[in-house]
Amino acid sequence: MKTLTTQESQVAIMIASKAGIPLFMHSHQGVGKTSLVKELYSFIKKSDPDYGLVDIRLSQIEGIDVRGLMQIVDGKTVYCPPSYLPTDLSKRLMVFFDEVLLGETDAQKAIMQWVCEGRVGDHLLSPHTTFVGASNRSSDEAMNTKMSGPMANRWCHIEVDNDLDEWCRISKNGFQNDCKHLPDWDSLPETVGRDSGIELDGRIIFFIKHQDRDDQPTWRNFDKKRFRDGEFAHATPRSWHDVSRVLTVLERDKSIWDQVPTIKKIRRAMVCGLVGDGPGTSLTGLIDQLDKLVDIEDVKKRGADAKLPDPKDPMSLGVTWISVGALTNPRHFNVKTANNILAYIKKLGKEISPDLPKTTQALIENAGNKEVLEACEKSTEYHTLIAA
Repeated sequence: MKTLTTQESQVAIMIASKAGIPLFMHSHQGVGKTSLVKELYSFIKKSDPDYGLVDIRLSQIEGIDVRGLMQIVDGKTVYCPPSYLPTDLSKRLMVFFDEVLLGETDAQKAIMQWVCEGRVGDHLLSPHTTFVGASNRSSDEAMNTKMSGPMANRWCHIEVDNDLDEWCRISKNGFQNDCKHLPDWDSLPETVGRDSGIELDGRIIFFIKHQDRDDQPTWRNFDKKRFRDGEFAHATPRSWHDVSRVLTVLERDKSIWDQVPTIKKIRRAMVCGLVGDGPGTSLTGLIDQLDKLVDIEDVKKRGADAKLPDPKDPMSLGVTWISVGALTNPRHFNVKTANNILAYIKKLGKEISPDLPKTTQALIENAGNKEVLEACEKSTEYHTLIAA
């Protein structure tokens, strides 16, 4: 689990919100998790006056308080939602579950329906709901209950800690700052949720296919011992889809997020918080190197004339493979760019990895993306690739 400062954690919550991912903050006592959430809510509310906050301490309630009581209506039992639960489906809101691991098991099970299904009993929550959880660590003598594996896999896990210089700046009458470190909420486009139909990022596909090993799993990596020691993030098909949406949001709104000085640190923490430190660090490291060694926009414009990764660079082989995942993503690959991208990939095959072109063809066809396949059909480079 990677550590972020309180201000970086606020940025992470905003990214998670726009990626439709619940975010869970772990820390020792007194760091300011509750305060940073409330301040972020106040910041968003300035842009969106109707934005709501539901603040629940799981240590102080029972499961029935989360689900609501049941009553009989026309001979059927139905849930009565709690009075604090907004059921207006157009309302944007943040639901903050505090002291989660101090809550009873029944209460934790009850919030699973909120997080997993966006509903409480029979009552739907707004699709524009951001879920944030928080708890102290078991190592802090917090008398915590256990978090189940399925529950843990629903969250992006980060550790929050104070940076002394940052803490000195914001510790005026509690937790206060000017919020200049946060992007303008109104400038962020709509959420990319699980039902958005966004393609799985091609870099993730290549990463899993070429990095997954029995002794170092990346596709599924649940480890009982690490989990019991508090390393809750683990890779599953669901959490890899969550990583894909985080990358989509960060790159879709690149000009906004790049204004945050530590955005790469935040990205790494969130990816690690979804699939574990090992795969998360490896993937984000390769993406960072990809940004340095391959100019995707130049490839789209100049094809085989674009600069290749330096074969002497120790990361060149990994970057070469993951670059194909990026270049064949529908975000970049279309009728106008297909010839140039495929010419570049063929040159990569000659200079760095002979298996690359044929593997590229197989992955494009197996993925079955309609737009990409149509672009291939109209590409002379693709037909020479098949004939080779």
